Amino acid sequence: MDDPTFQTNTADHAEKASQEGNRPRAAQERAKLGSWELDLATQTGSWSAEMFRLFNCDPARGVPTLAEFLEMVHPDDRHLVEEGLTRAQTGEPVTQEFRSNPLRGPLQHFNATVHPIRNGDGRVLHLRGTIQDISSLIEAKRALDTAERQAILGRVAASVAHEINNPLLAIKTRLHTLKRLWLTDPRPLKSWI
Repeated sequence: MDDPTFQTNTADHAEKASQEGNRPRAAQERAKLGSWELDLATQTGSWSAEMFRLFNCDPARGVPTLAEFLEMVHPDDRHLVEEGLTRAQTGEPVTQEFRSNPLRGPLQHFNATVHPIRNGDGRVLHLRGTIQDISSLIEAKRALDTAERQAILGRVAASVAHEINNPLLAIKTRLHTLKRLWLTDPRPLKSWI
């Protein structure tokens, strides 16, 4: 067909399809959210482009093994991740937080979800999940906690200052009265000294 309208519409459609295909990838990148899948029988899986970015891995090297992935997890959190994967293999959906291994770069905080995928017999064959970088959320929470602690300390300091100022005001008032009495007629006060 030599219809220019048809050619333009086809080209527009191809460009739109290409843009729509990139939307999930762009959404994952903006949300700092990677997705993954693991075949339990073969122990092979797939990672989204954002998973590779989150864990600073080269996609050309392929998806890391489970052992390699656990090396990317903070040593204190590895047992949590292993327990979560074990629970997911029994069919329980799992949501948990963990940190990155600080030896691999800046410390990051992640929120992971794991969903077991069952076959017709109810046996778990695959695990699918997401991992989201929540480091900025954790930092914001710490800043809020610090601000709340400072506000509490400010209220305590104001209360303590009030409690100290009341007796000091009474002492100041008494001293002022004594001074005035001393200046007007010191004789009665000399008997107290």
